Amino acid sequence: MKKALILIPAVLFVGLVGYFLLGGFNELELEVVQTDNIHLMGYQYRGTPQDEALPQTFQKAEGLLGDGKTLHTLYQVEPAGKLDTMEVFIGVEFSGEMGDAQELLIESQNAIVATMRSSRYVMPGPNKVKKRIEKFAELNGLETQGIYIDRIVESDHVEVWAPLK
Repeated sequence: MKKALILIPAVLFVGLVGYFLLGGFNELELEVVQTDNIHLMGYQYRGTPQDEALPQTFQKAEGLLGDGKTLHTLYQVEPAGKLDTMEVFIGVEFSGEMGDAQELLIESQNAIVATMRSSRYVMPGPNKVKKRIEKFAELNGLETQGIYIDRIVESDHVEVWAPLK
């Protein structure tokens, strides 16, 4: 019994310290930025998260990366589980002809940007981020297009762009 009284707080303490070190307590930063439309080149994937074609599509899109470019993902249909069908566009910022890559243009003069700086293990989930963006938009009298683009800057730095109407 005495061991349990010591072990439980110790495990909780270690868990909280680990969560802190991974950036779990970092705030989601929200701001409105000006855009000159969002113009991407990349590849469309439709299938399940378990399909081998998904990592191949990511690798193909990563082949478009150049100096200063970041990977973008736009989920048109997010999977609820591992066997559900998903649809995602994976690409980079437009910079001229890019082989067989598809073009995606989202017209917008402004966007809400949510910045997350933490390990992917403790980053908030997509639904939580979307809700925070929509609440921020409502509080500031803005309306999003319902499109959310993940901009993967680094493994521990992700921005979610929500173009405004």
